Amino acid sequence: EDVLRLVDLSEELKRDRRERIREIEWEQRQPAPKTRLAIQGRPWDEERIVEREIIYDGPPPRRYR
Repeated sequence: EDVLRLVDLSEELKRDRRERIREIEWEQRQPAPKTRLAIQGRPWDEERIVEREIIYDGPPPRRYR
């Protein structure tokens, strides 16, 4: 009985794996979707700039010469 359950589970996993492989192949065949920003025609919105300020509390690092 336990062996039968394991065989059924194994078959289910194989079936799910094959289905996922088919999905991945289908996704790879599809053209890349255009982004919403490109469709709106505002190219300056595509550039993202992230600024961060880092503050160190403590003595300055030692400089070796």
